[in-house]
Amino acid sequence: MDIYSSSIFKSLQREYKREFGIDIASFMKPKSVVVDFKSFENKLLTKKQPKFMMMFLMHYQQHI
Repeated sequence: MDIYSSSIFKSLQREYKREFGIDIASFMKPKSVVVDFKSFENKLLTKKQPKFMMMFLMHYQQHI
């Protein structure tokens, strides 16, 4: 996921450049961000939350 090409980053970049006259992208080295959803689920969710999410996704896919 490239956060530097997202619309949120670009709008904040324009706003910061307009207010302070500095391009914040020149200070950052673009790098890809890898999100590990499995470790997030294991670390931060309760035991019932992943089960509920799976049930919700399966139900949603049946209606598409």
